[in-house]
Amino acid sequence: MRHVGRILLLTVGVLACAPAGDAPPAFTPEDDAAIRALIDEWARTWVDGDTEATVALLTEDYFEARSTAIDSRAAALERYAPFSGSYTQVTPTVLRVEGVGDLAHAWMGFENRYTTEEGERRIQTGNGLWVVKRMPDGQWRFAASGWQSTTRPDSTAM
Repeated sequence: MRHVGRILLLTVGVLACAPAGDAPPAFTPEDDAAIRALIDEWARTWVDGDTEATVALLTEDYFEARSTAIDSRAAALERYAPFSGSYTQVTPTVLRVEGVGDLAHAWMGFENRYTTEEGERRIQTGNGLWVVKRMPDGQWRFAASGWQSTTRPDSTAM
């Protein structure tokens, strides 16, 4: 156990003595607006049933932490395809966007309306967290997400 403490102390000492390097670029109001626009684009493509356009908003190594985890853009395409066209409304409510450098997160609430395969109209509400990454071309893309529904699976629309 004493060795762990020494290793930790040595690691902190080395990190403290390392040169700071260049500071990451500041997170700007333009970055905030671009991420909010990305979320709106995601909602639009999802309602349009355009799975290809939806997954184009993801990084290649996108990860979705859910009970059925998704670990790539290709896996997202496969997972999302069955839902294509079933959503009639997707309303994200962005609660907070913060970032530093080329990484940011967006915390949001959502209300989605969709129709099941059996023709039943449903409402789904919940919250989610997007991790977004600035790509080399300057565009922001979703790198990871986690979602939690706050409604029962059988919630019906009005």
